[in-house]
Amino acid sequence: MNRNYISAVSNNRGHIFEKLIEAGCKHYAESGQAYIIKTPEPFRVINLDRKRHTATVHFTAHAQPDFIGTLKSGKSIVFEAKSTINKRINYDCITPTQAAALEKHFTMGAYAGVACQIDEDFFFIPWEIWRDMQKIFKRKYIKADDVREYQIKL
Repeated sequence: MNRNYISAVSNNRGHIFEKLIEAGCKHYAESGQAYIIKTPEPFRVINLDRKRHTATVHFTAHAQPDFIGTLKSGKSIVFEAKSTINKRINYDCITPTQAAALEKHFTMGAYAGVACQIDEDFFFIPWEIWRDMQKIFKRKYIKADDVREYQIKL
């Protein structure tokens, strides 16, 4: 398959996954269980082509975790969202900046983690499991069967 096509499919799948999460966050907000928002990407538009519906952008900072909020209990929640069509997801799909932010929030007592889609399965993996993946699973990737206890049923 063409690498550009695979990248486009993966990018689309990631956007769909984030939309699913946003729908869940909206439900939790409406039911009074949590208030969780999508973190805006830090960029500035350099050039806008209205005819082609494209823009050239300049990222102004490293990306932070995708979602942040507060649960009804008062506890903070912060997480990154990742999706893959593969049977495994790699540790390094989280950037060092995102990992540092997740670690800081976790250290301060927030519920931190990685919401991920591996093939057709969905998971919320606590940060300490993701962070210690190498030690726990003896490799820098996980498969769905490794983290079944964190699976989310839709």
